[in-house]
Amino acid sequence: MKKQGKIMSLMLTTLLTVSMTACSSGTAANSGDGEKKASAAGEDKPHITIGSYIDPANQEDPSNAKWMEFYEHLTEQTGVEIEIQTIPWDQIESKMVVTNMAGSPSADMYMISSQKLASVVNAGAALPLDDYIDENLDRSQYMDVVFTDGTFIGDGKVYCMPVSIHSRGLWYNKELMPNAPTTRDELLEYAIAATDEANKVYGFGFYGPNDYGSMEVSVAPFIWDAGGTLCDEEGKATWATDETADAIQFLSDCVNVHKVSPQTCLTSTQYADIQDMFTSGHLAAYIDGTYADNALKESQLYKDGKIGFVPLPGKKGPAPNFSNGWSFSIASNSPNADACWKVIEAIQQPENQTMHAAFDGGLPTTLESYDDPMFSTPMYKAFKENMDYARGMDPFLHYQEGLEAISNVKSSYFMDPTQDLTKLLEDAQEQFNKKFYD
Repeated sequence: MKKQGKIMSLMLTTLLTVSMTACSSGTAANSGDGEKKASAAGEDKPHITIGSYIDPANQEDPSNAKWMEFYEHLTEQTGVEIEIQTIPWDQIESKMVVTNMAGSPSADMYMISSQKLASVVNAGAALPLDDYIDENLDRSQYMDVVFTDGTFIGDGKVYCMPVSIHSRGLWYNKELMPNAPTTRDELLEYAIAATDEANKVYGFGFYGPNDYGSMEVSVAPFIWDAGGTLCDEEGKATWATDETADAIQFLSDCVNVHKVSPQTCLTSTQYADIQDMFTSGHLAAYIDGTYADNALKESQLYKDGKIGFVPLPGKKGPAPNFSNGWSFSIASNSPNADACWKVIEAIQQPENQTMHAAFDGGLPTTLESYDDPMFSTPMYKAFKENMDYARGMDPFLHYQEGLEAISNVKSSYFMDPTQDLTKLLEDAQEQFNKKFYD
């Protein structure tokens, strides 16, 4: 009954979604010959539709044009024409689930967030990719996280393949923080030394508003570092632990006790605000993804060689970091699965990995791609080393609801640290499990 209730809520969300459709040439492959459309030359070409947040009609965002160039390049390689169905980024998985359950998915494959995979697979909306992978790819030639992020823990099968990999770490200003911290104690020590409240310079920044993304990037890594988990293999909440309380307490103390982190970390819902503080010299260090590289390159600090990147400092060394990526997942009811796989396989080619990384900022999925000169810089070498500590999110079936429940506790405590944090966590865990599992 709980799962049916969840699907109904997803359906309501999808009904409220206003999706616009745009067409463009791209690359993919379909099952059998797949659906075909006549080309300008009168020839039939395989055709697939991709559900994505990319909006080809939005010319103000240069990344849209880059994505369409990328798809056109893939079409030239594979002969598969690609049509884009634009879906708001936070509703892609819902759209995939609801339309596929109705028997006619709105797209053949979707560019989903890999961390939300469990909810999609649990609803039967995604096609296993293992047969395609084993027939066409050598798993040993891929970064480990590619298949761990794309695997559903419930059956051990792979259901999505990332376009690139996003991991998180600590960016630091070498002038304000001459030594890169390797532990949490060092981070706090160096942050205290760098902080100058009178001049609005702070030692450590993080994204911490009441938003589930703040749990992914800023809080979960410190929970994992201490040995804690957010949920079990069934998606049932397990966050009411000393490890979770310690992680929240640490970040709260950075703002409320040690004063090394500004209030902006707790209130701003725009990650760019934290990034801007860093590039303007008002933050000595902050947590962000490797994908921030493209934006940071535009700053004078970066151009002057004053920005470094290291793994997130944990209690005794590098902490695990949240890794994910926009990933392609084929709808289980798509009639064009083979064509979709053709596109996925083409994306994994080193030249295409390099092309995508140049405008997206993600890291390549294949080991061979790192032979490209683009990835030989000290910064990219640091990114690759950081992947040793990358991991996916705990397997929530009710992903956003789970992380939002903990985020509510975290933000409540940030604003009033006199509260009983243990009780807040226990109450939230009980309510979540009662709603979805009892």
